[in-house]
Amino acid sequence: MEKFPNNPNALVNSSFIYMDDKKYEKAFILLHKVLMTIFHGNNAKIENILTKCCIEMKGFKTANQHIKNLILKYPDNLIYQYNYGFLLYSQFEDIINKTIRKYTYTEKAIKLLSRSLKIFEELNKTKKDDRYDRIIQKNEFYYKCEEMLNICKGNLSKAKDIFEKDKENEEIIKKKNEENDYRRKIEEEKEQKEKEEKEKMKENEIYDEKIKEENMEIMELINKRNLEIQMEKLKEKDRKRKKRGRKKDKQNSEDESNDNFINDYEENDYVESNINEEEDNNEYNDNEEDDNKQSNVGDGAKKCPRVRTAS
Repeated sequence: MEKFPNNPNALVNSSFIYMDDKKYEKAFILLHKVLMTIFHGNNAKIENILTKCCIEMKGFKTANQHIKNLILKYPDNLIYQYNYGFLLYSQFEDIINKTIRKYTYTEKAIKLLSRSLKIFEELNKTKKDDRYDRIIQKNEFYYKCEEMLNICKGNLSKAKDIFEKDKENEEIIKKKNEENDYRRKIEEEKEQKEKEEKEKMKENEIYDEKIKEENMEIMELINKRNLEIQMEKLKEKDRKRKKRGRKKDKQNSEDESNDNFINDYEENDYVESNINEEEDNNEYNDNEEDDNKQSNVGDGAKKCPRVRTAS
């Protein structure tokens, strides 16, 4: 290949070596380069080899494009039809060999297998057609067709059993999933309910705390008001006490004034009484003295006392 970098035969032979070593990606790159650069995308032989390479790589979409293009160009070429049947069978095999699959995929695989089986049945009908003697190696080709036909028939009955089993398993899985979904839903509802209860409890706690604060504020206001009322009462009581005190002081002052007046009056009365009494006594004494004088005068007139002489 290094000696003949633009020799298509050398490049194709190199791709066969890669395919024998199962290096399909390298083979695909090399063949695609040859097809596009040397043959400008138009070479049936290389395109057919590319189809085989893509099947081995499970690049079924690309393989399908190449083989259908070849069948459209060469509808009487039995090898291309064989490769198309083999492509369909390879797709069936890829799906059916998966460990986990939906029964709808199994159903799709059965359809692919049925189409592949039909292709090989049609190819087997061309055994007696001499037109293809020059195109194919007849004995080897029909041996392969017969082999693929038997493989398809054997796998078709197995695939139908697999389909029923897959469908049953999927029903079981579906039921389990529904049960799991139901349990999950119950758990989610439970968690949601617990969450809502916690949120509600939290809201209640916040509300209770708020009410408590409001009650404390109200109690503070009540206590403050009660204190103000008590202070007012004390002030009122003190005012009344002072008022009574003033009234009492006034009464005491009046009583004292009255007492002073009475005392003054009594004292004056007593003094006046004493004066009157003294005046009466003086008058009485004067009268008495006058009476005594008059009495003495009268007695002297009647009897003169003896004059005693000195001895």
